[in-house]
Amino acid sequence: MKNILFGSLLFLFSCTDSSKTETVSTSSDTVLSIDTPVDILPDTVIRNESKVESIRSIVQSINEQNLLVQTFTWNEPSCADAGTIRYFLNGDEIVKVVETGFIGDGGWTKEYYYNKGKFIFSYDQYIGGPAGMPLDTNEVRIYMDADTLVLQRKNQDIVKGASKKITARSREYRILTALKTKDFGAALCN
Repeated sequence: MKNILFGSLLFLFSCTDSSKTETVSTSSDTVLSIDTPVDILPDTVIRNESKVESIRSIVQSINEQNLLVQTFTWNEPSCADAGTIRYFLNGDEIVKVVETGFIGDGGWTKEYYYNKGKFIFSYDQYIGGPAGMPLDTNEVRIYMDADTLVLQRKNQDIVKGASKKITARSREYRILTALKTKDFGAALCN
């Protein structure tokens, strides 16, 4: 009788209500919403959420500033039939670049954001499709810290397992030097 009572109590206390909590296994690029109930929140998720929030704050601050804007047009065969690039400067520092272009039946707008000369965020919107067909629209957001991907979203979905490391030769930095050289095709198309 004691064994049955002890076994029943042990079973009762070892059960949990799965509707209230869940254990989440995530990779370092996954961000959880604040409302997601979890038993254990991995340290990497906390760090990445903090980095993403910090990047969002910096981007919002940049967009609220009165900045000097320099605008240029460009084109490059087989890359862009027509394009525009706008540099947003806070003093001598480039803090934002907006690139637009069109080729064939599609076009794009890409925004790049920088903090103290380091690339931190981009927002890409691609619109296009074959003639006579409905337009296809895709959005990609990339959050970077120390030239390493923190989070990537395509449309509203997190891209799991994505990784990216950029260098001074990456497009995100070549576009900065293109302001001096005015060789936008080389910076954006290669």
